[in-house]
Amino acid sequence: MYIKLLQKMSGAMLLVLLSCGVLLAQERTINGVVVDNVSGQQLPGAVISVKGKPSNVSADAHGGFSIKVLPSDSVIVVTYIGYKRAFVNVVGLNSVTVKMTSEDKDLSDVVVVGYGTQSKRDITGSMATVNLKQIADIPAASISELLRGQIPGLHVTGGSQRPGDLATLDVRQQFNFGKMAAQLPR
Repeated sequence: MYIKLLQKMSGAMLLVLLSCGVLLAQERTINGVVVDNVSGQQLPGAVISVKGKPSNVSADAHGGFSIKVLPSDSVIVVTYIGYKRAFVNVVGLNSVTVKMTSEDKDLSDVVVVGYGTQSKRDITGSMATVNLKQIADIPAASISELLRGQIPGLHVTGGSQRPGDLATLDVRQQFNFGKMAAQLPR
């Protein structure tokens, strides 16, 4: 009696598990290509994601991509440096061609920082610009030596005595007056 009950329960449990697997496996794949709106040139490295989800894929060297979406996902977002973000409705589609529109921004107002980019007006600290045309003719063995005397508040020490010596860059140098100044760690 217990064996028949156990067989019925295990059969029912197996049916429930299989039906859950079928429901979860309804992902579909969207294939596509990312191109420039004007020239039609393919854009390699464009980032494609499902709107509101952290799933990202990158376009290959020919601008092609393949991304898995759930039936509830209806919009993909495509981004590329120098282009406006594109939102594409993919309901009922298996293949898309995303045409990206160029974004004309004044790059003189954009500041590249260590973790992204910010607008020049949003920076609260100090910043300096080095004119590459002025330092192009300076004979120096490294970039850090080229910066010597070019940026206010940047103190460059070493790097020019022996070939291969590394220069030390100090931002906003601290001046220590007294006997122990030479012994303090930097």
